[in-house]
Amino acid sequence: MASSQVVKLGPCGGGGGSEKNMDSNGITRIVKISIRHGAAIDGFAVRFLRNDREESTEQWGGQGGNLTEFNLQANEFITAVKGYYGTFNGMFVVKSLKFVTNLGTFGPYGKEEGIPFELPAINGQIIGFHGRSGQLLDSIGVYVKVGASTGGGSTGTGAGTWQQGDSNFWDRPVPKA
Repeated sequence: MASSQVVKLGPCGGGGGSEKNMDSNGITRIVKISIRHGAAIDGFAVRFLRNDREESTEQWGGQGGNLTEFNLQANEFITAVKGYYGTFNGMFVVKSLKFVTNLGTFGPYGKEEGIPFELPAINGQIIGFHGRSGQLLDSIGVYVKVGASTGGGSTGTGAGTWQQGDSNFWDRPVPKA
């Protein structure tokens, strides 16, 4: 059985607010995401499975916007987080988020304008998040568990052909959804 490791990607967005971080030790999967959104991402919270017990983060960001929550199926995992960041009310923040899973897509939430970004879980799955938040979600990054069995199949990002040691990966264009 191949050993697995956790890789930290990002964050993407602004430097305001305070640092937020999930301890990725023992996390096996994301169970539910709660997101508050309007013209930007107001708030964000995650429910996850760690050592066979469900736990939750505090809400990162504020209470504004519309609340949307989605649950992942037991065999579903996040393969990419896509979005936009830019200026909103004079703050540089995350403006939009979309979650791609091995079974489908949730979002977009917020307003898709500004600078696009993608945090792909190449040959792995996203098991946690980090970033910054204050009144809004200022930035977001991911923890990717790589080298472990993810149930097979495509990553769903369109970038599943990347091979370890491929130094040109980050120079490739972002695949369209």
